[in-house]
Amino acid sequence: MDAKVYNHCSALLRKGELEELSEILQPLVQTGDQDAFYLSLMFSLDESGADFDKRRVEGLKALAQRKHKHAVFDLAWLYRHGDDGVEQDELKFLQLLTASAFIGDQSASKLLKTYLASELGWDCVPKEG
Repeated sequence: MDAKVYNHCSALLRKGELEELSEILQPLVQTGDQDAFYLSLMFSLDESGADFDKRRVEGLKALAQRKHKHAVFDLAWLYRHGDDGVEQDELKFLQLLTASAFIGDQSASKLLKTYLASELGWDCVPKEG
């Protein structure tokens, strides 16, 4: 999925236009597009509660194995907070957050710097450069 289509789909998700989003994603998911699969994990037209959570977590884990940076970051948060049936695990959170930063997720990089600064008692996060 190119960036333009991804951004369009993300906008549809934010607006709650899920039926239109589903129509766009379905054929892309069937071709194996990882971004389309990731976005399809963010909503459901017919599931709720535990069924949705289970599908989402399993999908995020599968994508994380393939180094999908957004999935790795989202999975890190699930372990951080113990959400959606995932048991809270600080070490797993930190491992996944670090992995996400290493594979290029800018949000993960910023969060990791803040987390480490807090844990190490730094007054400020070191500047890049």
